[in-house]
Amino acid sequence: LALHDLTLYVPIGSASEYTGVLVWRYFGSIIEEEVSGFCGALDDNLTWTLSDGVLIVSGTGEMKNYSGGDAPWNSYRSGVEAIVVGSTSSSTTGSRATGSTGSPAIGSPADDATSIGKQAFSGCGNLTSVTIGDRVANIGEYAFLGCSNLTSIFVGDANGSYSSVDGVVFTKDKTELILYPEGKQGEYTIPEGVTGINDCAFYFCAGLTSVAIPESVTSIEKGAFFRSGLTSVTIPESVTSIKEFAFASCSNLTSVTNLNPTPQSIDSYVFNGVAINSATLYVPAGSVDAYKNADVWKDFTVKSRTPAVIPAVDAPSGQVYFQGQTLHVDSPEAEQIGIYSVTGTLLYRLEKPAGEAAFAINRSGGILIVKGSSGWVKKIKN
Repeated sequence: LALHDLTLYVPIGSASEYTGVLVWRYFGSIIEEEVSGFCGALDDNLTWTLSDGVLIVSGTGEMKNYSGGDAPWNSYRSGVEAIVVGSTSSSTTGSRATGSTGSPAIGSPADDATSIGKQAFSGCGNLTSVTIGDRVANIGEYAFLGCSNLTSIFVGDANGSYSSVDGVVFTKDKTELILYPEGKQGEYTIPEGVTGINDCAFYFCAGLTSVAIPESVTSIEKGAFFRSGLTSVTIPESVTSIKEFAFASCSNLTSVTNLNPTPQSIDSYVFNGVAINSATLYVPAGSVDAYKNADVWKDFTVKSRTPAVIPAVDAPSGQVYFQGQTLHVDSPEAEQIGIYSVTGTLLYRLEKPAGEAAFAINRSGGILIVKGSSGWVKKIKN
């Protein structure tokens, strides 16, 4: 038989290498074979299978914790494009969580994996989406560290511990932000109602350039924004606790605004690796001296923050008003809408089509500033 009549089976993630090498490239077809093994805390209680770029973990119980790249699929991690852990009753999954047939790879009803092990999928550089099943109750630390192309994590609707919104993982009640995919790019607005930013939530998110923290947040936990791409950050008045390494190694961070009139007590590791001696800290008027005498904060160039002047400009040829918790915006152009607190904290960023549109806003009471990208500004009470 001639080589072009034969099929060559190779390890996952290596087909492209074989197609560029003499002799091997002359085979009629090169197919990456399925690989599998055990990954449970009790060894065989969980199994893993990697086929067509999708790694599926199935079985019952906890996953083993890993370190130093010793996960059993480590040799094949360049071929991992999507991961499914356990089963979900949801009709949708991560964007790439499909097999070669195109059907959703959501596991079988018997797949009741309850955890994702520590450092389990770290270093899967081609991973773009993850689906977390209904029974997963624990995500180990650094589980997706180094997954620089991961943009979406989907959690099954019936999961009792976690939830997901726009590819970001929260606790079930959405009061804590747990995990932001490392590959997401640009700005991000944390939803109103979140009270805590979890340990390492934005860890190594180099593409994150700006984050809007709502006034519902009271704590920023250990390593929350470690080595992220932030260039500036506004800490709302509501934040009373900032843990060690929260903004460490954010080498692009040059401007911090802290709206709390009383300096939070922080240790020297909060901004470890940040050139705070050449960075500017903006604080409320009347609080400059307090910050200049507070540990760590005093190492910034401390300046008084000038409150923004809200111009009296109405929406052109239309109206902006609240009806209950629904914001109505009627303006001629399709544009981006920003909703801010009176202290200037960005709470929501919305895309509005031309004409009238309505948006559900989970916020009641108080004054809000609504700005349209076409140039108008409206101060309203909801």
